[in-house]
Parts: sequence; C-alpha cells; structure tokens
Amino acid sequence: MKEKNFIELFKRELIDLNNNNETIKEDFFTKKSLELIESGYVKESFKDAIITRENEYPTGLVLENINLAIPHTDTEHIKKPFVYINRLKNRIEFNQMGNEEDTVSVKDVWMLGIKDGTKQVDLLAFIMEIFSDPDFIKKYQAIDEAEELIELLESKIS
Repeated sequence: MKEKNFIELFKRELIDLNNNNETIKEDFFTKKSLELIESGYVKESFKDAIITRENEYPTGLVLENINLAIPHTDTEHIKKPFVYINRLKNRIEFNQMGNEEDTVSVKDVWMLGIKDGTKQVDLLAFIMEIFSDPDFIKKYQAIDEAEELIELLESKIS
C-alpha cells in the first residue's frame, strides 16, 4: 500500500476525538466492534477476534510524547478497510507490545481493519513514523474535530 492510499482508510465517521468510553478494554472493544458491525466495516466475528488477538499480541505503545494502542486482527474479519481513531476521556490499560507483563495507560486507540494483510506492516510503519514526530503529536493532541485530523493526516501523507 502506497502512503498516498492511506488517506482512504481514514473516515470522518470513524474518528471519535471525544470518546466518553468504558474503562475496561474488553468493554471498549465490544462497544466499538458493535459500531463497526452496524456500519458495515467488519463481520460479526470481529469482536471476539480483536479481543483474542490483543490478549495474545498486545499493542500498547509507550512513545516519547504519547501512549498509544494500535489493536488489529486478521483480515478475514474485515469487510471494508479502515482506521478507527478514538481519543479516550478515560484511560484504558493495555498490555505493552513486546513486553506483555507491563501495562500502558492509553488515551489514544487507533483500531486497524485491513483487508490485505501485506499492507498492514506498511500502515503500522506509517503510524509509527507520524507518532515519532513531536510536531505531529502536538498538532494531533490540539485537534478536536475530525475534519482537522483528516487534513493533518493528508499533510503527512502528501
């Protein structure tokens, strides 16, 4: 997947920058999975699959200026590709990627739904790249409208 195509994954209806969320990870996944099922992005199997995958391969990240989780699951559970961005009012504890014993207190969850598994690595690399840029993080954290975030992502992709 070329970077320029990444912007197609970011949909305004899948950007929630003021998420008054559950504080239990599984409850959060259940609620968000139901939204994705109802809007036609994922199959019924997605909820159990993302919870199982997160338990087996944690996605919590401690980065220099932000803690982030990037949960995703196998392509067979996805109907339409997406990135579902959630900025949480209430932090959720995720286990840390690569160090499952440690937890990460997360306010930003970027759920990925990729139909072509070969593109997932490129998308993860892109997300890691933008979140390693302090200027991007500062702008991202100041944004409170989906349209502004789409514009910021477009500027990073172009």
